[in-house]
Amino acid sequence: MGGLGKTTLAQLVYNDDRVKTFFKLRAWVCVSEEFDIVRVMKTLLESLTSMASDKNDLNELQVELKKKLSKNRFLIVLDDVWNENYNDWMALRSPFEAGSPESKIIVTTRNQQVASMMGTVSAYHLKEMSYDHCLSLFAQHALGSTNFDNHPNLKVVGEAIVKRCKGLPLAVKTLAGLLRCKMGYHEWEDILNSKIWDLPEKICDILPALRLSYYYLPSHLKQCFAYCSLFPKDYEFQKDEVVHLWIAEGFIHQPKGMKKVEDLGSEYFHDLLSRSIFQQSSVSKSCYMMHDLINDLAQYVAGEVCFRLEDKVNSNGQYNVSERVRHSSFIRQKYDVFRKFEPFYKTKCLRTFLALPVFVPDLEVECYLTNKVFQDLLAKLGCLRVLSLTGYCISELPDCIGDLSHLRYLNLSRTKIRYLPESLCALCNLQTLDLSHCKKLTKLPQGMGNLISLHYLNIVRTDNMTEMPLHIGKLINLKKLSKFIVAKGNGRRITELKGLSHLQGQLSLFDLQNVAEIRDVKVANLKEKRGLDDLVMKWSSAPNDIRSEVDEFEVLDMLEPHQNLKKLSIFFYEGSKFPSWIGNPSFVNMVYLNLCDCSNITSLPSLGRLPLLKDLHIERMCGVSLVDSEFYGATPYSDKLFPSLETLTFREMSKWEKWFQPLEFEAAEKVFPYLHQLVLQSCPKVVGDLPNLLTSLIKLSIFECPLLTAPTLSLPSLRELNLEQCDERFLTRLKDLTALTRLKIENISNLSCLPQDFTCLVSLQVLEVEDCGELRSLWQEGAGFENLSCLKRLAVIKCPHLLQLIDEDEELPSSLEYIEIEDCSNLVKLPKGMQKLRTLKDLHIKWCPKLLSFPSESLPSLLKNLVILECTSLQSLPKGVVHDGSSSITRCHLKQLEIVGCSSLLFPSGELPAALKRLEIWDCDWLDYIPERLLPNSRSLEFIRIGNCKNLRALPHCLSTFEHLTELHVNQCSSLEYFPESGLPIHNLRALLIFECENLKSLPNRMHDLATLQHLTVFGCPCIETFPEGGFPPNLLSLTILGCKQLKLRCAMWHLHKLTSLKDLIVGDFDRDMVSFPEDLTIPPNLVHLQIQRLPKLKSISEGLLDLISLEALDVWNCPNLQCLPEKGLPITLGVLHIRNCPLLEEECRNEK
Repeated sequence: MGGLGKTTLAQLVYNDDRVKTFFKLRAWVCVSEEFDIVRVMKTLLESLTSMASDKNDLNELQVELKKKLSKNRFLIVLDDVWNENYNDWMALRSPFEAGSPESKIIVTTRNQQVASMMGTVSAYHLKEMSYDHCLSLFAQHALGSTNFDNHPNLKVVGEAIVKRCKGLPLAVKTLAGLLRCKMGYHEWEDILNSKIWDLPEKICDILPALRLSYYYLPSHLKQCFAYCSLFPKDYEFQKDEVVHLWIAEGFIHQPKGMKKVEDLGSEYFHDLLSRSIFQQSSVSKSCYMMHDLINDLAQYVAGEVCFRLEDKVNSNGQYNVSERVRHSSFIRQKYDVFRKFEPFYKTKCLRTFLALPVFVPDLEVECYLTNKVFQDLLAKLGCLRVLSLTGYCISELPDCIGDLSHLRYLNLSRTKIRYLPESLCALCNLQTLDLSHCKKLTKLPQGMGNLISLHYLNIVRTDNMTEMPLHIGKLINLKKLSKFIVAKGNGRRITELKGLSHLQGQLSLFDLQNVAEIRDVKVANLKEKRGLDDLVMKWSSAPNDIRSEVDEFEVLDMLEPHQNLKKLSIFFYEGSKFPSWIGNPSFVNMVYLNLCDCSNITSLPSLGRLPLLKDLHIERMCGVSLVDSEFYGATPYSDKLFPSLETLTFREMSKWEKWFQPLEFEAAEKVFPYLHQLVLQSCPKVVGDLPNLLTSLIKLSIFECPLLTAPTLSLPSLRELNLEQCDERFLTRLKDLTALTRLKIENISNLSCLPQDFTCLVSLQVLEVEDCGELRSLWQEGAGFENLSCLKRLAVIKCPHLLQLIDEDEELPSSLEYIEIEDCSNLVKLPKGMQKLRTLKDLHIKWCPKLLSFPSESLPSLLKNLVILECTSLQSLPKGVVHDGSSSITRCHLKQLEIVGCSSLLFPSGELPAALKRLEIWDCDWLDYIPERLLPNSRSLEFIRIGNCKNLRALPHCLSTFEHLTELHVNQCSSLEYFPESGLPIHNLRALLIFECENLKSLPNRMHDLATLQHLTVFGCPCIETFPEGGFPPNLLSLTILGCKQLKLRCAMWHLHKLTSLKDLIVGDFDRDMVSFPEDLTIPPNLVHLQIQRLPKLKSISEGLLDLISLEALDVWNCPNLQCLPEKGLPITLGVLHIRNCPLLEEECRNEK
């Protein structure tokens, strides 16, 4: 049932601080009713990497996701899952197997079948909330209290309302929000007695409590709420984004008083939030969303006035759009062709044309929009008030944009727009113009001063824009101007800011070296702009730029802002000192300060008395040699200095030598009382002491400060310590590290072993030592490890003189779960007693060329992952990895075995563990065959990759019995000629990749029986002459055949037309005499992407291409004789045509473009 609180419960777990600390990677995906495995996989990958992915191939996404998750402890929440298809779930879960065994996946669903299919543990059935808890929740949201003690007259009716909510927290919260500002008994009684409770479900399947919440909304909120039906389920939006849209649509009715329309819109938003119509996102605190049931309600009440294009497609692929529609939205796709927008011709009075998502994060994926939207459609949408084309690869706008006289909101952010037409300046009603992240934009129209209604001009990250338009100072209604560029000479002077008294938020001032006269700055009058709370001041960084003769100190002094300022950043200022207003305690709201690249400054300003300063960053102040009492700003009346500071960073301070603190504060905890994080990076000359009373410090990072020492430094709250290129004596000065949980030491040249005191780090969980060239052993001889009882992760990397981890008579802490030893070229042996590491689950040994063998005893039975990489002298696997068939085989829990580049290694006789799921063998020239006896009990295997084993002649016949195998990769095995006659496993295999097996004669037998296979790639196998009888697997989604040069089989004989699910086809370099492609009716009509390459005699693309009714992308590469495309044109669905190294065709296409 919806509304029980499943997502809320998952949010509490996901956002718990302990969970954030425990899991290295976290991701949340709203799956929803329309299950799209590619979308889910891509969302996961983008969330985990913070990078865009333009991949739409499931197999490629799985590979990338596996790489990211591999060996890492992760938490993934799959919220609101409906899909009951087991094969889809198996494909989705495949990459998760690569992670740490301690990883977790939380699934929320309303469907018991989904829970049974996806769960490895019993599902937790969230029941209706108890009546007492519902009553308390209701009172809390309606009355601001957990009971009715202060409102006894409402208790009886309140209890009756709660009973009607039937234990659903969403219904309770929503109705409580409705009654929050209503304290009259009769108002509550009206809700209780409403007939809406009794409407038959067949009339509307929306919960009665939710219908009531809408019915009793004030009228001004009803249209705002209905408008949000444009957002799909699980869509995350920002408050300002929605408020600006409401304003543009005319939904915010400004009263006669002084309240600003933006403030009123924010009130509307928070009113809906308080009523639980909106709720905060699970992933980002700055974003909001609607519960699925609330979204259903919004669609119901919006009726035909609002529509989402994707929801209006019938079974025939046609769009059902009413002429009454006023507001529309659609999901931006990579290739949006004109066919998608044909329904908009039916609309007569469309006001909203909204590409979603409106807010596009920095995950930049190129999306393309057909030119016909500009050439034809836009001119017919004369009633538009809102136009958003954010995220498209648009380089210019048509002049007809100026004919949209009603337009109030234009969003072109993150497009490739180079310039805007002057006709844009005729839009006298335009209020919002968003050009943020338009990195190719060079200038704004010269007539911008005519946009008298403009309130918001967002030009953040328009890096190629070098000047402001004329008369921008006429835009006296501007509330957001994200940057202003001061021009040279008589260009756009800073005086243009004079009349812009309503500016709010952030303002960045660029090229301040061009200020011609000091009075210009005075005229700009920043001090009176009370709404500015984030100010960036930047002079030029170019050494050859001519700076004006005006004193930069006077300029900065005159740029003093209003004391409402919260954030200040100053870059490339060349004055010799800072004015007194910087650091003045009257700036009581200042929370962030960044001083960077001010080369002539020799003394830092006094900053210690800023009462709310939390983040302070000082970078590349190359003239500063001393940080002393002036920096602290102490006075006889000072109580505490830097009283609120939490983060302090010094970076690249090349001449800084000494750091002193005021003597009168040394013995008391009055300096940095709340400092949590301290970073010193690239300060090569700094010597002496750090502040010695940092009792609140949680994280200390010191990089490239080789001369820094310290007296005994007590850090009782420190949890994380990172040291790189420091004096090894610094380690011995640190005391009271009882709270330390994470320690990383890197490139400390004279360190031969860790200090004795470091064996007493009772809370230490993670220890990483990297690039310490003199390290011989982790600890001194005789050091005991009984105090390291919490250590879970140990990594030693690039320590070439390391002979042994610990003394022969010692044993590693038994709490270890993960050990990694990498690039330790002189390591000859591993510690004894590793079998006693009962909790060890991951062991990685890489690039240890002198390691001959593992200890004689078996590895821990709970070990899950074993990786051995480039250990060229290693002769045998650890004892117990391969068993002799005794009962001990059942005790080994190894799930992943990876062996790469171990040229001396020989497999002993025996069997691999029955629990093994992933096997990878690479660069093992000694391997000529894989013994059958090695794998008879390995039917749990899900993934096998064998690569660059040049002498491998055969794969094991038992391969066909691996019923759980989902992926098989065979790469660069030049001696392999045939697959086993028994074929491949037919039950779950989803991906097969055969890469550069130059002597392979044929593909596996019975390929057509592989009903679950979705991705097949055959690349660089020149000896393949034909395909198996029966054709390809019937359910392929992607097929790649490249570099099979002896393949002469006509395309008609491939039987591709039978592959009705095929979406991606890549072919080439197989029949070098082919002159035309494709042959009629040889390619399945549902193909979405077709790539043709390296066909040297190909002259034409045939008319058969027009049969591909779903084709979106066509790539043609390296076909030097190709002359023409089909005479009748290309499929109308085609969104992109890529032609590379086809000189004859490229010339024709340019002529016809």
